[in-house]
Amino acid sequence: MTRPARTAVIPGHVGMIKTVSNGNDFLQLDEHALPGKWRSNPREFVRRACCPHDGMGADGLVLRRRVAPATYAFRVFNRDGGEAELSGNGMAGCAAVIFLFQTELDAVELRTAVGPRHITCAKKRFPFFDMTVEIGAADFANRRQFPFLDDRPGLYSHAGIDFMPVSVGNPHAVCVVARETSETEMMRTGQTLQTCEIFPEGVNVEVVRPESEPGQWRGGFVERGVGVTRSSSTGCAAVFAALHRLGLAEKAIRVHTLAGAGSGIGVNGNLHVIRVENTTRIVYKVEYASID
Repeated sequence: MTRPARTAVIPGHVGMIKTVSNGNDFLQLDEHALPGKWRSNPREFVRRACCPHDGMGADGLVLRRRVAPATYAFRVFNRDGGEAELSGNGMAGCAAVIFLFQTELDAVELRTAVGPRHITCAKKRFPFFDMTVEIGAADFANRRQFPFLDDRPGLYSHAGIDFMPVSVGNPHAVCVVARETSETEMMRTGQTLQTCEIFPEGVNVEVVRPESEPGQWRGGFVERGVGVTRSSSTGCAAVFAALHRLGLAEKAIRVHTLAGAGSGIGVNGNLHVIRVENTTRIVYKVEYASID
C-alpha cells in the first residue's frame, strides 16, 4: 500500500499565509507559531519577515489567537515593527484565513486593541473572499492622537497642507484636493504631511480627489511605519468620515485605489459605525526560515 506523502516540518521554520486586499499585503500568523524568542517582543521578527529583500515582503504582519470558535484575539504590526491599533485589510486577511480553515463560519469577531470588530463573509470563491469589515466609529476629538485640536468643525492646516484629522481607532489625516491634481502630486502631499511632527503617535495620510461620477473618489495612501501603500481600508473609512463631516458624502462612497484598474473599496454606514466592502485573496502559504 502506498503511504500518503508527508509535509516536511523544518526545524526553525515558521508557517505563514500571505493575504492581499487591493494591493495591501499582510503576513498572517497564528500567535502560537511565533518562535518563543520573539513572543514577548515580536517587533524584530516582524521587521525581518516583512523585509522585501531578506524576508517574505509585506506591508505588515498579523498575529491571531483563537479564544472561542468564532472569536480571535488580533494584533497587527506595520512593516517597521511598530504595533498599530487595527487595520481593515489586516483584519480582512485574518478573517479570510479563519474562513479558509473553519469552513462552517461566515462571521467572526476580532478583538483588537480598540475593541471588538466584526467581519462577515458574503462569498467564498477560493482564493478570493468577499467580506464586510467593521471599522468602527469616527472620532474627531481625539486629543491624544491630535493634541493640536481646537473647537473648529472644519479643516486644519500644517506645512501649507489642509487636512481633516480623524481617528477610526488609528489616526488619520485626510486631504481633499482638486480633480485635476496628478497622482504624483497627491503622493508628494501625503508624504510631506505624514512626516510632520505634530502627530505624536504618527499618522496615516489619505489624499483624495473627486472622480467624474458622484460618490466616486480617487485616493492615495501613505501609512505610518510603511510609507506609500496601494490601499487602506481604515484609510477609506477615514476618507468617508472626513467627506461626511465636510458635507461631501452621505451614506456611501467608493474610493478607487492605486492598486490598478478596477480596484477600489466601498464604504458605507454612518459616523458611528463605518463598514468597508473588501475582497481579499489568499496569495500563498510558506515556511519562513526564522533567524534565531
